[in-house]
Amino acid sequence: TSGSTTGPSTNSTTTGSGTGSGTGAGTTTGTSTGTGTGTGTGTGTGSGTTSPSTTGSPSDPLGASPLLISLEGIYDNHDTPRTYTAYFSYSNSTSQDIVLPIGQSGNMNNFIAPGVESKGQPTRFKSGVYRGVFYFTFTAGQSFTWTIQLPNSEKISVAVDERSEKLKLVQPLFDCKQQDKAILGWLNQNEFDIIIPIGSLNLFTPGASDRSQPNRFFIGLNKSAFSVPYESALSWKLPGYSLDLSQSVKECECSTTDNTQAKTQILSLAADFLAVAYEAAETLERASKDRVKALNREERGRLKELLQRSRERAVAEFKQIELTLISHIPKTSTACPQVLDGCRTVDDLPVIQSIRNRYYVIQSMINRLIARAGFITEQDTRRFKDIRKRAEISAKKAFESLNTIQRFRTVCGNSADVQVTAPADVPPKKRRKTSKKSAN
Repeated sequence: TSGSTTGPSTNSTTTGSGTGSGTGAGTTTGTSTGTGTGTGTGTGTGSGTTSPSTTGSPSDPLGASPLLISLEGIYDNHDTPRTYTAYFSYSNSTSQDIVLPIGQSGNMNNFIAPGVESKGQPTRFKSGVYRGVFYFTFTAGQSFTWTIQLPNSEKISVAVDERSEKLKLVQPLFDCKQQDKAILGWLNQNEFDIIIPIGSLNLFTPGASDRSQPNRFFIGLNKSAFSVPYESALSWKLPGYSLDLSQSVKECECSTTDNTQAKTQILSLAADFLAVAYEAAETLERASKDRVKALNREERGRLKELLQRSRERAVAEFKQIELTLISHIPKTSTACPQVLDGCRTVDDLPVIQSIRNRYYVIQSMINRLIARAGFITEQDTRRFKDIRKRAEISAKKAFESLNTIQRFRTVCGNSADVQVTAPADVPPKKRRKTSKKSAN
């Protein structure tokens, strides 16, 4: 089986015009069971995007590819025979979509081997960073390689088999019981949505296996996401988990989560990220010192612009993380399983995801700067690996903190959700100096 998902992208743009259609049900609020969740799909096509022949290395004075792909990991389906679902990501550092058709044609490639060349991988790569953008399922013992190449750029390949890094399993949650309803949710600690189709991998027993449970499991902590009629003998089964509804649970009531520590940690790690981004830019600048001599004036100008733009973008993303945390994430989040009089349910997933996406942008920028440095020096030094590792650790810790923030919260009365305060405008160099000490 194969499929694709579309994730959000920060500051992504598409040139040309296009049309698209999509259907699906979004978040709903129940009268007696609280919030619910739904899934949706959509497709779209457009024209006027940049073709591979005009993107690629000509836009990069160092010849590195503006399009990168990666394997996020494999999801163990815990079935017989054993199968795994591989999730892939990509990043497009240009300001336009890149179209790369399926197939092998000289120095323009987009195929999966062995076997059928297409397993659902994108042919239109949007500007920005997309995590878990497509997936396919394979059987234990099989192995596959996804290869892409733009004209005048290096060939990039990622391989997957049953030994690849395992993703974290989605954990089902029995939040509480409300009269004749069981209020359920889940925890997804991965950095993108996980798709588990309703069927043998996602079912209720005994009785009807399909009880309108979700098949798209959003990132993070999703409490009180949907409900089913309560039956003590009922179990909800997901890969690696069997949630028994006969267990003793409390009657539903409002719960409050303190977000102060999570907000502080996320902002501190964002400052560390900014420092690492500056260090990555300086590393590329030093690595390209000898190469610059061979560049013409126009190419040197493009390299200087690339470095300056990277620094400015990192600062801009940091400030947006800071502003979002202050203006959109409250100190405490109160969630009630049912809508109270004079109250409403707020879905913070778009806000949480926007912070996550900005981390993705900075991390992708760091990886790209270091990849360019490695491309020039034709080696992967210990310093390069250290910079990538520090960025990876900071991102992982930040995502763990984001996962503790409840998606749904209840807001009552006419009071504002959060108090908006403008972030302090600290010069980038001062931030970098402070962050570097913190990182050490």
